[in-house]
Amino acid sequence: MTTVTARSHILILGDPVRKEGVANAAITPGMLVEQMSTGKFRKHATADGNCYAKVAFETDFYGGGTGATLAIDQAYAADDILLYGILRPGDEWWAVVAAGAAAIEIGDPLVSDGAGGVKKFTATTIDQAGSGSVVLKDHGIVAIARQAVDNSGGGSAVRIAAEVA
Repeated sequence: MTTVTARSHILILGDPVRKEGVANAAITPGMLVEQMSTGKFRKHATADGNCYAKVAFETDFYGGGTGATLAIDQAYAADDILLYGILRPGDEWWAVVAAGAAAIEIGDPLVSDGAGGVKKFTATTIDQAGSGSVVLKDHGIVAIARQAVDNSGGGSAVRIAAEVA
């Protein structure tokens, strides 16, 4: 098993496009984010849904409201200036895995958990003979796990090294 330890920056490897916006609520660096119709950013809110690798970064070049540099585990508050990156295929970051999430193995595809984190992708079987509608997702898998994490019995979120797919 590859062992990787967390550092002081969300980005592990790569050259993402860096941007900023305004947070609509608390967002922890490393979470997947999306822009709302109000223009503000929130945690990616659709589990298993289409998701691009827009990731909240820590503020590493200027301080937060008190002038102190934010650590990777210190959340942005509502209306804070949010620094985020649009990661490219091959870029790696410290993603968030929620408490109680299913075990993830190296190489597992990862999707949004609907709360800003990632979870293991689970294939869905579609019954072609059924009368229900089918929703096709073309950007559901956002990353590949670079390390194994089992947080199924965890009481709090943990980090996982993830590579943009």
